[in-house]
Amino acid sequence: MQSVSALMVFRPVLINSGKKLKCVRINPPLRCQFSTSSSLSAVRLSYAKYKPQRAASADHPVFVLHGLFGSKQNWHSLAKSFSSKLNQTIITVDARNHGESGHDSDHSYEAMCEDVEELMQELQISKGIFIGHSMGGKIAMCFSLRKPDLVDSLIVVDSAPATSPGRSTFERFFAAMKKIHSKPGENLPTLRKRALAELEPAIPDLITRQFIVTNLADHNGKIGWRINLKALSDNTENIMEFPVFHNFYGGPVLFIGGGNSNYITEVEMPEIKRLFPKAQVETIPDAGHWVHSEKPHELTEVIVNFLKNKEDHH
Repeated sequence: MQSVSALMVFRPVLINSGKKLKCVRINPPLRCQFSTSSSLSAVRLSYAKYKPQRAASADHPVFVLHGLFGSKQNWHSLAKSFSSKLNQTIITVDARNHGESGHDSDHSYEAMCEDVEELMQELQISKGIFIGHSMGGKIAMCFSLRKPDLVDSLIVVDSAPATSPGRSTFERFFAAMKKIHSKPGENLPTLRKRALAELEPAIPDLITRQFIVTNLADHNGKIGWRINLKALSDNTENIMEFPVFHNFYGGPVLFIGGGNSNYITEVEMPEIKRLFPKAQVETIPDAGHWVHSEKPHELTEVIVNFLKNKEDHH
């Protein structure tokens, strides 16, 4: 495995196992370097496994990593379709601070890669295929650069190894979400209905609001946000940025962008090609950032075609 420089611009952390980053302000950017004095603590991840009806093919299992505010449940229908069409085992995963996975104040990409590696060890999987959307795409990219021997191939959905657009938008989301609390005697459907109305000024798009309020849940009789809202809002900068790597991942890679999205543009292409020299880029017309919910059939077709023919790109 190629070594990676310990000096990185941007706040997000990543790259060597067992070491956290110590960040110091150097005029003007924040630069991060590894500290050998402390080790990361992996969070046990919740997952769902979809096995094909026929005996699984000899190919590696497929891990699906969701984006910010998402969960493994968002990929339930697609995972069933992937498993059937590819005749492979599909594993959808809740990231730390999301869904049914554990919570932790650290939401760096370094920590999230540790979580994925721990899950692979728990499942006794030596190599996997990774599909990641948005934040999940960044986790998958970082993991492939950090642990290339564990990654057979990579599919990144509407994400790039660059600063993501919309940081101020997400900060506005967080501020509004923090004001939503359950009232005495209020049940979950009532709370979600009220949240839809109260979040409208900050989140005008109804589909986005409906997606956000799926994170309101009943946990052991306590109704509220299932996601770790504080940790996610505290780590907005980490989530939006991408670490600098000085190595590359040489396996098959497919980037899929939404035609109406600005997450993958010509500006990001040089860095994509530097880090992923075998990368192909596909665009799904009339899709925004949430490609998997807006154009699920088209996305499935592109992913299945790539994975069925990926040996041509090795």
